[in-house]
Amino acid sequence: MLKGMSNIYLPKLNEDLLREDSSFRKNKLDYILVYLLVATTGMNFFYQSVQFIVIGFLVTAFLFFARGLKIDRFLVGYLFLFFFIQMGQAFLFSFLSPLTFLGLYLRLLFAYFTIKLVDRKFTDYYINIIYVFTLISFVFYIPSIIFPGFAQFFLQHITPHFVSPFANPNDFYYGEQQGHIIIFNFNAVINAGRFYQIGRNSGPFWEPGAFGGFLMVAIIFNLIKTKTLSNKKNVTFMIAILTTFSTATYFVFIVFLGFNFLMNKRLRYKLVFLPVLLFIAVLSFNRFDFLRNKVLYSIQLSQDVGQTYGERTRFASAKLDLESLSKSPIFGLGRRIETRFAGIDDPYLRHRNNGLSYLLSVYGPVLFLFYFFLVFKSLKYLCTAHNFNLKFAYYALIIIMLIGFSESYYLTPFFYALTLFHLVISPKVQGSFSMNKNNYLNKCNYATG
Repeated sequence: MLKGMSNIYLPKLNEDLLREDSSFRKNKLDYILVYLLVATTGMNFFYQSVQFIVIGFLVTAFLFFARGLKIDRFLVGYLFLFFFIQMGQAFLFSFLSPLTFLGLYLRLLFAYFTIKLVDRKFTDYYINIIYVFTLISFVFYIPSIIFPGFAQFFLQHITPHFVSPFANPNDFYYGEQQGHIIIFNFNAVINAGRFYQIGRNSGPFWEPGAFGGFLMVAIIFNLIKTKTLSNKKNVTFMIAILTTFSTATYFVFIVFLGFNFLMNKRLRYKLVFLPVLLFIAVLSFNRFDFLRNKVLYSIQLSQDVGQTYGERTRFASAKLDLESLSKSPIFGLGRRIETRFAGIDDPYLRHRNNGLSYLLSVYGPVLFLFYFFLVFKSLKYLCTAHNFNLKFAYYALIIIMLIGFSESYYLTPFFYALTLFHLVISPKVQGSFSMNKNNYLNKCNYATG
């Protein structure tokens, strides 16, 4: 009788073991944890309040140790590298801020605990979360464009009720947080800016360009997973990119398409589509005023800018960050106003929106290079796990660096997680998982045989 029962129940267990089920119904907690990573990285209600990062850290730390998981030796070395850089800065500038010092480790450990808890399906959860928020963005963005009073109604009557409990009214960015309902940000719909004749789609993020960056990461993950751009989710992501009207995202997306064609083994695709893509890019740049004028204006402004004067564009930010780095070319300048800006108290003059130069100036070239090496390692292992062309890991790394040229992404929980994802998706981990599956199946066959 026992043998008969085994024949009934064990095949079901085999299917459960082998199935990569990423549904929300069976993985609610994992989705919440990944959502917290994304939210504290770029969603208005969350990302300006360190209290939410503390909450995320405490929740994930509790779950990590409650499940009996162990700290990787790699993490100890990674944290020590940051510690070494911070101590170098403290020695060089004779200044150390305890809160800023600890804030770094809170973000890193929050990212690490989340990655270890959600494991290999981290990218699946991320794709699905961005997909849902993309669909939600259409629900609010399209009516806002068709009916002018739609967004105004929300801004006047609804968004004032969605202020973060931890928001600081005196913060330089406080005003930008008031136009959201957590799941969607109306700011760029109403305040399109000097170069745009139509409202822009920010999704739930702080601005359209930021939304574009998260969409590009989702496309990268989904392309590796599905091996095609022409599926429902990627098409949805690409449509959303168009609605951002972000010059930086458009440029990155065109580069991404170029990489995609380069990966195609058929020579005729490369010979035909790459020139066509280049022609479309040049035509679009000259045809659409918001593309050409914004780029040329940003470059022009960067020619006349200094630490205490000038407008803060992406190019200007890069120029100023590199100038500042010369004061501490090894250890960087740190994140504090006292060391990075020599005490400049004007928040506008301190504003930087180039993530690449920001990371370089804050922590120096050694950590900068190691950071992106780890991102590459995660991308390479992800390609390996899905039997995808390993060349794409190099292309994907370039894309992730390009999206950071216009947004300060990198010193945030989600992007720290990208530097740690290799710990759960590495070939060694995958091999161990396969061996465990085989051992389990052997036991099942023995029991039913």
